[in-house]
Amino acid sequence: MTTLFRAFQPRVLRYLRARDRDVADDIAGETWVAVARRIQSFEGDAGAFSAWLFTIARQRLADHHRTSARRATLPVADVPEVHVSVSSEDVAVAFDSAQGSVDFIARHLSGDQAEVVLLRTLAGLSAAEIAVSMQRTEGWVRVTHHRAMRRLAERLGEL
Repeated sequence: MTTLFRAFQPRVLRYLRARDRDVADDIAGETWVAVARRIQSFEGDAGAFSAWLFTIARQRLADHHRTSARRATLPVADVPEVHVSVSSEDVAVAFDSAQGSVDFIARHLSGDQAEVVLLRTLAGLSAAEIAVSMQRTEGWVRVTHHRAMRRLAERLGEL
């Protein structure tokens, strides 16, 4: 388990932080607890493990969102956004870390597009594995990935 944790935890955490930064650490912990409970029944290679792990993480996050949607929350006043001009040095620093890149993807793509790109790059899942995880068709995954990559290229060209 230690070897698996060290190999996959950084990517799982980046994926979850891109989806919901506030609960990423907690969901990652829940994911590894679920993996530890079910690891005896797992069969497959590293690719299958990655697909299995990221599917568990995705399901744990969905469970969290369903549960929190049912809980009452107190709204707070909107905080106005402050627009600051960004220098090329700031852009370089932002992309210096893997988490910065993941945040860029999450900020500039739709939810489905970001999820497909992150599952493809962080989890190393194939289009077929992503389709199963997201309960979509493989064609939908390929088209969504293509559109997301084209949009990212456009956004990077604007910087």
